[in-house]
Amino acid sequence: MVIEDTHQMKIATEFDGDKHYCDIRTIKRDNDKDLLAKRIGIKVVRIPYWVQLTTETLQYFFNIRGIEVKQDFPHGFIDKKAVLPASYCELGIERFIYEFRRLPKNVQDRITKSLKDSSEKNGIEYVVPRLIKEELGMS
Repeated sequence: MVIEDTHQMKIATEFDGDKHYCDIRTIKRDNDKDLLAKRIGIKVVRIPYWVQLTTETLQYFFNIRGIEVKQDFPHGFIDKKAVLPASYCELGIERFIYEFRRLPKNVQDRITKSLKDSSEKNGIEYVVPRLIKEELGMS
């Protein structure tokens, strides 16, 4: 999806699924696309599959205020079919950490809680790799 804001800036939005964290070819293609988009004046906003579009994230990603979004599905790794961070490749782990650090605290807390809940059910080693564990303060 590409939109043009009131300042004539073009913004491309991509909703990235788990392949964008696990598959090195997909990650490279994303990086190449982002570089090309930047060169031609398009800002790319990537929304991870573990973040939902809510009033708060609409403000965070697009600086849009005054729109209320009804949230039906929580942030985090709630879907039982969702690929967990333990399956991410090295570049996917780096991307997760980069994106996570920039999210609003409230969203970070919900994502962390979902990973903790999943770790209790499945064992932390099957849910969260070491670097993400350290980032989130999980032991």
